[in-house]
Amino acid sequence: MIHVSISGSLPKSVNSAEIRRTLTEVVRAKRRVITGEISVVFVSDTKMRLLNRRWRKIDRTTDVLSFATSVQPAAALLPLYWGDLFISPVQVRIEAKRRGISLKEEFLRVLAHGMLHLLGYDHATAKEEIIMFRFQERIVARILDI
Repeated sequence: MIHVSISGSLPKSVNSAEIRRTLTEVVRAKRRVITGEISVVFVSDTKMRLLNRRWRKIDRTTDVLSFATSVQPAAALLPLYWGDLFISPVQVRIEAKRRGISLKEEFLRVLAHGMLHLLGYDHATAKEEIIMFRFQERIVARILDI
């Protein structure tokens, strides 16, 4: 089971069970072990811009930032800690409107995207982007049953 710690203001369009299910679906599809811990933090657009500037040297906001942990528990019985996802509900709302989709769908997409980053996926090259985004969209479709 995945333990999800949620902080910040949880948007009304998505609930904690949907967050857990989305993250679990990504892990289940890519790994055999589906136990671990993840922190999901909903932040203001201002905070997101500060995080992006500090850690990525990009002075603008974004919808999701993933910070994978590099230190794992020494004891085999302790759960794996994958890392932290920071999400800007403002940016998710803007993107949902731009795409003409529901806010819930875009939140689930951002969660899947962030979790893929925690699992080591990236989209720095065109090939990586195709692989990551195809997988992300399969997860969203599975969750939304579309």
